[in-house]
Amino acid sequence: MRLYLLAFSIILIFNNPLFSNEEDLYIFQALDAIDSGDLNNAKEIYNKLYDMTKKEEYLREMINISIKLENLTEALSYAQIYQKNNPNNVDIKKTIAYIYIIKKDINKVIEIYEDIIKLQNNQENNKFLSNLYIYKKDYQNARKYLFNAYNFNKDEDILIIITSIDLASNNFDKSIPLLKEHFPNGTNTEYLQILIGLGVNYKQLDKLESLYLDYYKNNKNLQNAHNLARIYLLAEKFDKAKDLVGQWQFDSDFLIDFYLAQKDYKNAKIEAQKAYETKKNNNYLGILAIIDFEMAEDKKAAIDDVTSKLKLAIENNLNDVFYNYLGYLLIDYDIDVDKGIEYVKIALKLNNDNPAYLDSLAWGYYKNKDCRKAQEIMDKIPKEEAEKEPEIKTHIDKINKCLVE
Repeated sequence: MRLYLLAFSIILIFNNPLFSNEEDLYIFQALDAIDSGDLNNAKEIYNKLYDMTKKEEYLREMINISIKLENLTEALSYAQIYQKNNPNNVDIKKTIAYIYIIKKDINKVIEIYEDIIKLQNNQENNKFLSNLYIYKKDYQNARKYLFNAYNFNKDEDILIIITSIDLASNNFDKSIPLLKEHFPNGTNTEYLQILIGLGVNYKQLDKLESLYLDYYKNNKNLQNAHNLARIYLLAEKFDKAKDLVGQWQFDSDFLIDFYLAQKDYKNAKIEAQKAYETKKNNNYLGILAIIDFEMAEDKKAAIDDVTSKLKLAIENNLNDVFYNYLGYLLIDYDIDVDKGIEYVKIALKLNNDNPAYLDSLAWGYYKNKDCRKAQEIMDKIPKEEAEKEPEIKTHIDKINKCLVE
């Protein structure tokens, strides 16, 4: 039936003024082959069309079909013919680059995009080339092209990546002029949180402190005071943070963190209680639960009330701290080890590879007498992190002892 219909279609074509020559017939046959999934035949027909007409549109079709057929050598050969006739055509250069991406020849892709930028210097191409250099871990060149991309429209997201590269390479001084130009009077809290995450990760908090102290000196307002105090808090410079707390009326969230960082549970509880009564937010109920447990002299007596509050706190609230704390209590006090493990796994989904959460999970497996699994989890904790925490070291010792018993 299909052959009959095709023959009938061809008869109609010969009698149709729209398909009055051989080229039109071949085009129809190629399209029909593509429609039926016969890409090899379609490519051969386009090859005939190109030989007949030397029209580059048919060469493009041969390139695209060869890529779909995963015949990259052939696709590259066709593309190079096209490029020879169009040496400054950016689209064909990008097609060739795409072929080399599939071939995983990143050096060749970089070479092509270096050439593309000479012809089409825009933000998109600079970003793409910088990503290739990041993949190669060549951060100097990655920053060069990111900087070019940033200068097109001062994109804040690009600035974050530039800053992260400078922090990672201990060259944050290079980012400071950019940040001051982009945020002349000080950054917002959201941007600060990103920079803090990078500063902590790359151990560059002192450089951030210098920047935000400068912002504060030049523009003394609540936002800049809050940002600087947040850095002091993370750097455990509590006296400097305290000076700012005495001068400015900070929000309850900061004050809770300020007191908790110093293990001043009494004042932390006062602030958390006020916030809970004012906002009726169960997030503060979770904070109060943790404070109550840390302050309790008889922790076993407090455990039921604390876990009940934490269960309320995690309702419609994906707070990894609460999930881990609740999970660890259920594990450590042998209340419900399996449920505790479930909670800790949720915490890890929200905050991957957190050393404290990995320790909680390993402790859960230890409690379930699966010491081999416990060791596998513990091995994911960086040694320097394990050395800093006495509780983690104790757990590691017990797990190791369990393995040889």
